[in-house]
Amino acid sequence: MRVAAVLSAALLAAPTLAAGCDPVIATPTSEELERAWQAIGDPQLAAQLRPEAPFAAADCVVHLSVWREHANARQRTAIDRATKAWRVELVREFDGDEDAADQMIGSSVNPLADTPAPMRQAAAAWCIAHAPAGQP
Repeated sequence: MRVAAVLSAALLAAPTLAAGCDPVIATPTSEELERAWQAIGDPQLAAQLRPEAPFAAADCVVHLSVWREHANARQRTAIDRATKAWRVELVREFDGDEDAADQMIGSSVNPLADTPAPMRQAAAAWCIAHAPAGQP
């Protein structure tokens, strides 16, 4: 399957925005994402970043925390809200065990460290748009 087709599927899965409404974090173009995808030298990272599957809660916490360094004030507010919601979801997945959730987040940092910036940006956009609802 061509990378562009896979990336296009990911972009189509993003929520539709109302006319005139801009996303908090814009998703890079499919061409930018394809170039970034092809630049990944680690097949395990490439497989982990396959965009046809949703990101896991720990992955979203990591992607959002790294992208926060590049964010403006509006984006940081959305990132903080989404990060909190994803962390609550992860703790729930571990039956309330905060230490296990922290370990999962920590074990996700190094494997995701080499994520190309356009893919990290797309992941941050996806994680904000798909953050679990109803979290504090």
